[in-house]
Amino acid sequence: MRILYALVVGLALLALPARAEEVIRDFHSDIVVRADGVLEVTEGITVDAEGREIRRGIYRDFPTRYKTDNGLFTTVGFKVKEVLRDGRPEPWFTENQPGGVRVYIGDKDTYLRPGTYVYTLKYETSRQIRHLDDRDELYWNVTGTDWQFTILQASAKVILPEGAIAGDTAVYTGRYGDTEGRAESEIVGPRTVTFQTTRLLGPHQGLTIAVGFQKGIVANDQGGAIRTFLDNIGLGVAGGGLAVVIAYFLAMWDLVGRDPEKGVVIPRFKPPEGLSPAAVSYIYYRGFKSRMRGVPRAFVAALMSLAVKRHIDLDENAKVVSIKALKPIDIDAPPGEAAIYDYAFTGRSKMLSFTKANGVFLKAMMSKFSGVILGEYGSRFFHENRVVFAIGAVISVAAVFAAIVLYRGNDNEIGGLIATIIGSAGTAVVLAFGVRRLRGSVPGGSTWVGLAATAFGVLLLLTFAASFVISAPWPYIVLRLAIAAVIFLNIAFFHLLTAPTVLGQKLMDEIEGFRMYLSVAEAERMNMAGAPDFTTDLYERYLPYAIGLGVEKPWSEALEEHLRKTGGTTEYRPGFYRGSNWNSGRIAASTAALASTVGSSIASAMPAPKSSGSGSSGGGFSGGGGGGGGGGGW
Repeated sequence: MRILYALVVGLALLALPARAEEVIRDFHSDIVVRADGVLEVTEGITVDAEGREIRRGIYRDFPTRYKTDNGLFTTVGFKVKEVLRDGRPEPWFTENQPGGVRVYIGDKDTYLRPGTYVYTLKYETSRQIRHLDDRDELYWNVTGTDWQFTILQASAKVILPEGAIAGDTAVYTGRYGDTEGRAESEIVGPRTVTFQTTRLLGPHQGLTIAVGFQKGIVANDQGGAIRTFLDNIGLGVAGGGLAVVIAYFLAMWDLVGRDPEKGVVIPRFKPPEGLSPAAVSYIYYRGFKSRMRGVPRAFVAALMSLAVKRHIDLDENAKVVSIKALKPIDIDAPPGEAAIYDYAFTGRSKMLSFTKANGVFLKAMMSKFSGVILGEYGSRFFHENRVVFAIGAVISVAAVFAAIVLYRGNDNEIGGLIATIIGSAGTAVVLAFGVRRLRGSVPGGSTWVGLAATAFGVLLLLTFAASFVISAPWPYIVLRLAIAAVIFLNIAFFHLLTAPTVLGQKLMDEIEGFRMYLSVAEAERMNMAGAPDFTTDLYERYLPYAIGLGVEKPWSEALEEHLRKTGGTTEYRPGFYRGSNWNSGRIAASTAALASTVGSSIASAMPAPKSSGSGSSGGGFSGGGGGGGGGGGW
């Protein structure tokens, strides 16, 4: 076999001058294993330089950071001892690379003439011996699999420490991951083994060897748990960062995010002093609870309040709702109602229809209303604690960034971590939107929108979780989980840190008591001590509040029951409504339909929103083990 291989190599060498290719004629490595675990390596690399890639010399890449069988990283030592060209000292310098070191051999200002050169690189490296359960082992990537050039022949000689006896050997050739063995090994002495390829190695192909020997000869220089932790500091930072983020948000939630103690809620027969229906709705729901397809209850309540006070008429014709200005707004009118009236009618026609032609205007009017309500009642009754949240967000960003940088993964892993950030943020936002939309806490369409968003969020979550399972090894999974958890915590506490003020909680208790009064049946209301007499005026005065609080149906049913008991009829028609869809005999159903029609008419008129991834026992492969890297010309 060796005679045939020598003949093939000889013919290849004879053909080189005609083709003028840059190749590695011979790559030989002597590896001396010391008893302290350090390897003394001498590489002899014979190259044909033609001035294309090899102009000043060659470079040799040496990995110093490996991923072990359990997925954790280990860092090895590397120290250049001597560099020669044709037996004479040659200038050299190093440059850090992701996961390793590049040794440049040659002078930046000196260009080589075409010819054959023999480079010698001597270096020491530590933490390379594998300490297995039943033996120790040198599993060594002799050439590396990242050379740009064809290697015509490669060989290695391993010398073990005194007292060691070479056991099982293995050899692998080819590209990274290949298990072919186009090479031979020979134990030439108790502690000496040689290896020789039996075919040339193409670009990005290499020679990997493995030699097993008895335990207790070579000291274990792996460094234990502390060294392992330092080699995987990115995981430690991710776990520690997650713990800090959890501790911070929980502490801040306990300090500023808890709701004040709730008081005793008793039925109240009137709303809190000075609060309009829109304000009552906003405070009770801690925001703008949507009623119909994204239109806040507070907005519909404000329109109804203006109608009841006879500032406007509500007119419905063929499912199109219009508002018509009647008497001017009072100077002391609630801010939200004044904002609607002034925006709708100042300098404009005294009639405004809720049609798509007016959609942009209606959207701006609703935005103006929301801004006024937020400015008037937001900071007085609620602490959003955005500065507190921002500090937590900064801590989170710093922790995630540090974890990714210190993890020092390859390009695919870094891409996966970036995908984790984007995926977890998107999933958390979609889930939060869906759940809050189902609760009516945010605008954005009907209940079906909330259901669809929630279902889509759950699907994203399951897909996201499945990607974790297939992203082995486990340290990488742990890192992705930690990053995802940090992002989910931020989305959750963005909402959880908002809390009512003491005054806000007091008003919420009063509003809940008032809502209790509006929602009970007529018979129960009559048994409440101090309850006012029920009249149609009282009904209309509190109807906007009932709409804002979501109890317009029981409040209207109470009117039906009252009219039935006092007059024997349930006939009633509000003076603020003009339209043919009112059923005087079914007040509750008609009122609910009116409120729904107002909301859906506004929603339909709104413009659509813009749209905007063991060697010696036969379990090894080419490119596995320590050493490795590759090289090229420069």
